[in-house]
This record gives sequence, structure tokens and C-alpha cells, in this order.
Amino acid sequence: MVDCDLIDMAFVDSNARRKIIQYMLDKGIDPQDLGFSREYIESVLRGNAEVNNMLLCAALRFMDLDELNRVIGYVPRMATEDDLIMVISRAKRDEAYRRLLLEAVNRAFREEQAKGSEVTVSGLGYVKYKLPDLALTIAKLERKLPERTIGAILWSIKTILMLFAELVFALAIAFFIIHAVPGAGHLVDPVNSFLRFLLMVLHGNLGWSRTYGAPVAEIIALAAPWTITIATISLTLAFITGYTLGLVSASRTGIIDSFINGLAAFAQSVPSYVIALTLIVVFGVVLKILPIAGINSMGIKPGVSIFYFIDVAKHLILPIFSYYIILFPNWVFITRSLATMTLTEDYVLTAKARGLRERRILNSYIGKNSILPQLTLLAYSYGLLFGNSVFIETMFAIPGLGYLISVTAGTSDYMTTVGAFMVIIISVIIGNFIADLTYGLVDPRIRGVV
Repeated sequence: MVDCDLIDMAFVDSNARRKIIQYMLDKGIDPQDLGFSREYIESVLRGNAEVNNMLLCAALRFMDLDELNRVIGYVPRMATEDDLIMVISRAKRDEAYRRLLLEAVNRAFREEQAKGSEVTVSGLGYVKYKLPDLALTIAKLERKLPERTIGAILWSIKTILMLFAELVFALAIAFFIIHAVPGAGHLVDPVNSFLRFLLMVLHGNLGWSRTYGAPVAEIIALAAPWTITIATISLTLAFITGYTLGLVSASRTGIIDSFINGLAAFAQSVPSYVIALTLIVVFGVVLKILPIAGINSMGIKPGVSIFYFIDVAKHLILPIFSYYIILFPNWVFITRSLATMTLTEDYVLTAKARGLRERRILNSYIGKNSILPQLTLLAYSYGLLFGNSVFIETMFAIPGLGYLISVTAGTSDYMTTVGAFMVIIISVIIGNFIADLTYGLVDPRIRGVV
């Protein structure tokens, strides 16, 4: 068997590629074994379609180097030194690659003997003189691996340092805002005061709330879970719905595509306060089936009970649904745009030529490649959504971070307001950090390993 990693595919012209495919059919190889339909193979032989690298690689697996030389009259240019480094790396773990590597070496050795050249060295000696020196190659490989590891480590250090720098910058802004308000007093030693402030924050001390008469950290700890719950549920539902509708819209032209795009465009054009007020009027005032404010009803005692859980869930439906309607159109448009570009890629066209089912192409080929760029945006959006919580939580009287800011800002409770803002800013920074981390894990080029 000939492995594509051992030859340069660019040296195999279109005529030679068709000869290889015809040889496969004459040899009795079923087109299905190549992973392509018979109709596509016949169109290739008629010259109506090109033999892409995927089909060529599939055919070469049924040939050896001598057969390849007989069929097309030459052997394509063998691997370069860098290619050989990669092959040796894989040969350390894969026995099939070791056999392929030895086959390439023996072929070159036999060709040199056939020319009548004096070969007074062993096969390994020939490799050392005529092919890239194996000892040198392995040394290069061993040197490259640490370089890749170092690249990944440096990327990780840089990302973490950026996270800490952004956090310190956010805390510095909060510190100077607190001391810039009237009555805060003049800072005699700003540097030492800021360092003491950082130490206080690290210990969870955000000051005292004049409005609630309690530590700010405790007030925020009670408010944050409601914002996290609403933001997480609404954004997750919006992403799932938008991603699914975006894929369907990209793959179905006509009425379905127009309906999905029209629905998303309409939802995106309606102001958020109109959506919230409409939901309150329809479900809370007219139909009277859902509560419109607060997190629990009068007479329902907070605690670990199924009745309290159901009551809280009913109170959160309208805030979550308000967020959901605002968010999902963006994911529809983003997914549709990415999926539409993916539809023209070679691997999608090849999958269609192979006769794969449309659902499998949509999920396995288009969907997976469309979702990767959105994972980073999703992680960033979770943090950013905290900053948009003021309006929704105020409208529905949800005691989250947004509601806390609206109440304390009106009472000049700067410590609580700045503390809540600081938590929101930190959540955005952490969301951005997770986005960078996710993108780095998905694309190794970002972390410098290739």
C-alpha cells in the first residue's frame, strides 16, 4: 500500500490520476471500497469530474510502489526532509508507518543498484548518504517536539498573564471610582491604598452596603446566582435554537429559508423593552398564567422543596424568555452565514458525490465546521450577558446583579454599585479568557505548536 504522506500529491497530474482509478476498476476494486459512488467514479473516468486528493489517497491504499510505477510510468516525488520528520514521528507509534518508511528506503536502494552504481554500504548506510540522515532527522524531531511544547507553554503563560492584567486593570478602575465620589477623601498614598484594596478583594472584602446594612460581598453572593441562572439558561437555549435554525436555513432554500430569516429579522428588530412589556401584558395581565415580578409568590416559604422550585421556575419563565427572544436571532444569522460558506468547500462537495445522506452531511460536515468558530463567541457571550442584566432584572424585579445596581445607584451606595459592576466586569474578562482558551484548544496555530 502507498501512503499519501510518503509522496507529493501535486506531482500526480489529472491524466495519471484517471489511469490509477481505471487500474483500480480493472483490478476488481469496488468503488464503494474507495468511499465513492459508482456514478461519481464513472464521471471521473469520462473527464466530467476531477480526481481529488481524497479519492486518489483511497485508491493508492490498494497499490504498492511498483504497481504505481507501472501504471503511470513514474513514482511521484518522495517526502521532503520535513515530511520525513513527520513520518518518523508517526512511525514511532504506528507499525504501518514503519513498514511504509522501510518500503520507501528499499525502493530507493533498489533503484540505485539498478543504475549500476557501486553500492558498497548496507541499506542503512545508503539511507545515511542518499536520504536525509536518520540520526540527524531524529535529532531534529526531538528538537521540534520540545519547541512545540515550549510554544504551548508560552501561549498558556501569555493567556494567563493577560487574564491577571485585565483583572488588575478592572480592579484599578473600581478603586479609583470609589475614591472619586464626593466625600471619599483625598488619597495620600494611592499605591499602598490600591495594594490594600487588592488584598481586601482577594479576601472577599468589598466593603459595607449602606442600603442593605450588610457586607457587599454577602449581598452580591445572594444576587449573583439569579443573574447566572437566567443568563445561562436563556443564552444556552438561544444558541441551540439559533444554531439549529441557522443550519436548516442554510441547507433549505425557498420558503423555509425565507420564513426562518424573516422570523429572526423580526425578533431582532423589536426593542428589548417592547418584548418584555409584551410578555408581561400577554402572559401576566391578559392570560394571567405567569407571574410578572419577583422570584417567588407570597406564602411560599423559601427552602429545599418541590413547591418552592416550581414556583421559582414559573417566576423565571418570562425573564428567560425575554432574553431568549433578544438573543437567538444573532445565532441564526451567524450559523447561516458560516454554514453557507461551508457548503462550497471541497469536502462537502465530495461527501455529496459519495452519495451520503443529506442529514449526515448537514450534521457531520457542515454543522461541526460551523460550530467551532461559535464556541469562542458563546463563551464570551456568557460573560457579556451579565452586563445586559440591568434592564431585564429591573423590569421583572429579579434580585440579581442588574437589579442590585439599579437600586444602589439611586441611593448613592457606591460601594455596592461598584462591587456589582466589578463582578460583571470580571465575568466578562473570564468569559473572554475562556473564549481564548477554547479557540487555542481548537486551533493549535494559536498556541504556537505548529
